[in-house]
Amino acid sequence: AIVDIVTLDDTNMEIAISCSAMNQLLTMVTDPSDPLLAMSSLDLVEQLAVCMPMHGNRARWLFSAPLLNPLLQMAGGGNQDEDPDPVLGGSALRLLSALCRLGHRDSTLFGLGGSELLTGFYNALQKFEGSGELDRLAFIDAVSSFASASPDALELVLNDTTIREGWLSLSVAQPKLKSVIMKSVAN
Repeated sequence: AIVDIVTLDDTNMEIAISCSAMNQLLTMVTDPSDPLLAMSSLDLVEQLAVCMPMHGNRARWLFSAPLLNPLLQMAGGGNQDEDPDPVLGGSALRLLSALCRLGHRDSTLFGLGGSELLTGFYNALQKFEGSGELDRLAFIDAVSSFASASPDALELVLNDTTIREGWLSLSVAQPKLKSVIMKSVAN
């Protein structure tokens, strides 16, 4: 219910932040004792990231370090030594993709914490090891979102053989997956 309320207007988000409702959501996202609660909470945060119109307070909260840092750690982009969380890593990567798309619409958001987002997201992409078609779809979406975030991000993707091959390889793809790959390049 809080997600529906804060997406209505910037004042509602300001009130939710001031009364610690958003801190409660952040606590649920980062709760190591209940991965299912964390996964559901990541879905709620993703709704905040994709619901338009985007308001200033919501964008600042989404790009804040207390949210970005745990997301990057879950996706494997926090430190070079950390692997992605086996349960939450995919959801975190999907949410980071949504944040990259949001930053692509408004590049000033990258000034709020987006440079860490791009660096960590790139690290997470390098560590991605999906096994099935759904994992491959998530990876294609993530690389496409990252590459479209800035010219520097696109250059990183094109210069990284592993990420580029994982994104553009058509050799073992089914026809539907081939069309998804081609659409991601067009984006």
